[in-house]
Amino acid sequence: MAVIPLDVAARCPDGDIPLCRLEDGPRPPRRRPPWYLEVLIVVWLGWAYDQISNFAPLRENVAIGHGLDIIGLERVLRLDLEVPLDRWLSAHYSIGLWVSTYYDNAHFVVTFAVIGWLFWRHPEPYRSLRTSLVVVNLIGFVGFWLYPTAPPRLLPGYHIADVVAVTGAFGSSHSGDLADHANELAAMPSLHIAWAAWSALAVWRVLRPRRFALVVFAYPLATTLAVLATGNHYFLDVVAGIATLALADVGARLLGRLGCRLPLPGRLKRRRAKLRLRAVNRAQPNPPLSRPAPP
Repeated sequence: MAVIPLDVAARCPDGDIPLCRLEDGPRPPRRRPPWYLEVLIVVWLGWAYDQISNFAPLRENVAIGHGLDIIGLERVLRLDLEVPLDRWLSAHYSIGLWVSTYYDNAHFVVTFAVIGWLFWRHPEPYRSLRTSLVVVNLIGFVGFWLYPTAPPRLLPGYHIADVVAVTGAFGSSHSGDLADHANELAAMPSLHIAWAAWSALAVWRVLRPRRFALVVFAYPLATTLAVLATGNHYFLDVVAGIATLALADVGARLLGRLGCRLPLPGRLKRRRAKLRLRAVNRAQPNPPLSRPAPP
């Protein structure tokens, strides 16, 4: 027979000690979710992105108008950092090649590496963090649909260079076959920034007790410089990307709390077992536990 700690027994009503022990005891570690369900989520998000991208050519004039509005507001606020950064980078070909390659590849490589690391090594925080990343993408898709925005490199009259296309970066989505599948009018919000900030936040939450954990936030800072200097995003896109992550994180926490209250099948089975155990305890009450006399 299992021994019930006295501090647990003190908090339990008479006759409900086994039930209370079940509620107060340490929970077993959560297992990884089925991998095929995670793959289905990625496939579904990719499908949703393609559906929005198919309408991009029909909304080009609207998207350019939105881009001109954004850069006009930035000029009033003196936040148009993308213009001088792009002009400097376009004048340095070798640096531009490295930055462009980073821009086109890092957000996929780093994000999926963090997802795999969390899934395999840290399944407990993985679920909540994965949910927040899914919500980030859904908010981004809504933004792409409701407010299509052309990037700075496509705006007429500003002479902002497309550094990624000019340098011919590895994995470039601005030329070749990949260009046919990329949404050129999805600047607002910046999912490059949202994904980079999510990756840093996820690693920081797992490694938070360690001193070097804050170093991971250098990654979204580097991504900010890359998206601005290559002419692919506005500074306000960066702000919108951070806001998207913040909203998604709050939404994921709310969904997690709501999920704990939903009568899911597994939860129903556990609740039914607890009720059965409570009925048995009331029918056959346990003898009161004796406390050791103080020394």
